[in-house]
Amino acid sequence: MTGPFIRPANLRVKPLRDNERARVEAALSKRFLTTGLVPEIVDQPGKKPKTEDEKRKNRLSKALSAYTVSHLCQVPEHDGIASLVDGEEDNGIDAIHLTGDTVYLVQAKYKRGEPDRDEDIHPFVQGVRDLLDGNYENFEENRLFQARKDDIEEAISAPGTKVVLVFVHMGEVIKDHALRVLEDFCREEEVSFSTLMGN
Repeated sequence: MTGPFIRPANLRVKPLRDNERARVEAALSKRFLTTGLVPEIVDQPGKKPKTEDEKRKNRLSKALSAYTVSHLCQVPEHDGIASLVDGEEDNGIDAIHLTGDTVYLVQAKYKRGEPDRDEDIHPFVQGVRDLLDGNYENFEENRLFQARKDDIEEAISAPGTKVVLVFVHMGEVIKDHALRVLEDFCREEEVSFSTLMGN
């Protein structure tokens, strides 16, 4: 795999104001929630029930992942939905989109505050590392990943494949110490990285 490391150009973008956040949420809700593209969250037997607020934020995170794929890759929103692997045992990766010789790996965080190095960045990096190293056991319980496992494995292992990591969030600008985790990993593995604010 080869690919230039690109330090994101939008690190100084100001965090979203409340009215901007409301517009983003309204757009995601209209495109993905009310249309049913992102289905309702159903509580799982034997697990703690989620609050309605938690369910909505979960659906909005999925919508944000799907929209990111649709926007970056210029594909229909249904293709963005099809890229989702967000859920149980997603190993830090919310969406995987395959196009030509490029694999997009997306993590989306629909929450306030700055992205956390340990809760947000490290799991994403570890999940990507597992994919690149062919360690698929950490995805075994994820039915969305398993349904596409052969295609994903073939794309990642193909000569000349470019892997792009995309971290999209609705919070504060990523702090340098957290960003450095992603930068170091990208240099090590020769993949490219983009960070997107929600505006």
